[in-house]
Amino acid sequence: MVTTKQGDSHPLCPPLGTLDIYYDELKDVFDKVAYCGDGRLYFVNKKTGEMKVVPQFCDNRVCLNPECMKHRRYKFLSEHGNQIALLDKVIIKPKGWVFSTKTRRYPIDKEFVKERFRLLIHVLDRSKHKGYGSVTPFSAHLEIKLYRDHWYLHFHVVSGGVLNLKKVRELWGYVIKYMDAIAPKRLGKYVSKYASKVPYLISMEYAFEYLRVVYKLYMHRFIISCPRYRPVSEWILLEMKGGSNRSLTYGEMKRFFGKYFSNNDYG
Repeated sequence: MVTTKQGDSHPLCPPLGTLDIYYDELKDVFDKVAYCGDGRLYFVNKKTGEMKVVPQFCDNRVCLNPECMKHRRYKFLSEHGNQIALLDKVIIKPKGWVFSTKTRRYPIDKEFVKERFRLLIHVLDRSKHKGYGSVTPFSAHLEIKLYRDHWYLHFHVVSGGVLNLKKVRELWGYVIKYMDAIAPKRLGKYVSKYASKVPYLISMEYAFEYLRVVYKLYMHRFIISCPRYRPVSEWILLEMKGGSNRSLTYGEMKRFFGKYFSNNDYG
């Protein structure tokens, strides 16, 4: 038996099927998680000739390495920094909203997740309709809440306000909560936490199920007239060292991640 943080006990295998359903599909990803931070990347600055060595992180959405979480957040801010800055500029008083869905049984329906995200953007985007929606440009950030026998969605929205909230609630069809005002210049911190946040994964089976859904899934949208910033780096990668060139066997993977998720307290 495995015990959750809340003290609920349950069998090791949740109602998700068996691990080997996802093993072949996600094996390479979990190999990278297992060796996250072990390798080193050697860079040279093409202008100054300066050398630097940095850890090689996996940047995976189920990785619990604290430094990898920081790296994912850094990458998110680097890529979306100009969009966040413009939101902060055009929204005088940014507010946080949460659009939830009903709880559902496992497995997680990836198509449902994508459909709800599309619906959310359509309902809030007033370029599609004038009578309701966000009164300002906005951003939306997906969070999947996992529990022992059910899951549901939280979409965290940053907006200056919602016009005709009654109509928006009707179209959304479930709970919409106003959370709080976001302090000036704190918008980046507020939205970037969802780029590195990992749900409470009760066991390895839940990690596989979560990763199966979020793998290559768009979890953030910025509805604002501003392109994503892709900076040209002055640093050139020379070589990679360390880590491991050997993949985990199925048995090694089960043993490693069985300890990995049971020994980490997070959420």
